[in-house]
Amino acid sequence: MGGYRSERGPAHRRPPQPSGAHRTRRVRRDGRRGGVVVGFAGGALLAGTVAYAVLSAVATNTAPQAVGAGTLSLILGSNSGSTGFTSAVSNLAPGDLVYRFVSLQNNGTLDGTGLTLGVTGTGSTRLTSDATFGLKLTLDGCSVAWTTGSATGSCGGTQTSQLASSAVAGLGTPAALTTATLPAASTVYLRIGLALPVNSEVTTNGALPATPIQGQSTALTYTFAVTQRSAATTSG
Repeated sequence: MGGYRSERGPAHRRPPQPSGAHRTRRVRRDGRRGGVVVGFAGGALLAGTVAYAVLSAVATNTAPQAVGAGTLSLILGSNSGSTGFTSAVSNLAPGDLVYRFVSLQNNGTLDGTGLTLGVTGTGSTRLTSDATFGLKLTLDGCSVAWTTGSATGSCGGTQTSQLASSAVAGLGTPAALTTATLPAASTVYLRIGLALPVNSEVTTNGALPATPIQGQSTALTYTFAVTQRSAATTSG
């Protein structure tokens, strides 16, 4: 019995397949599937390249349209015959009033409106911090240049009060002037008056009071400002 199985057993066994052949068949199947995918993608790419022609038209102006923006500019100068703000004010006594003459020009192309004046001073002094006994300022305008040579000067045109007597201490916030508009290419001529109000201080044996007005000094900066006219809608 044992020898019989030994002789027939090998005949019923299927010879093992070479591993190489099995891999060859798998490669072929994979190759066929890949070929189908590539062929489909190629067909889709060809279909996407179809284009159609359309008509179009454009029109342009034969002469370019010129467009320019306006300007707004202020120039502060000295009134003819006066040194303006470059001339120092010194040795003021309580009750004194000193005038300086300047010109303010809008040399831009746009009308200005909302004309204001702000004044600030250097240092910590009652001249510019005391609203009662510190410096006071007045501002008058003239339609033509002021005639100087006298203490007060004179206006040969139309004189206007631009700012009533105001404490310099409060002009850190700009004040609106009476003539709020300043047209393009126009000039307003101004007379600035600085006054030291009447005050009483006692100097004892050469010693000044603890917080005096006398003997104090400052350097003032005047800032005039204007804004553009109201925006407008026009046609032409």
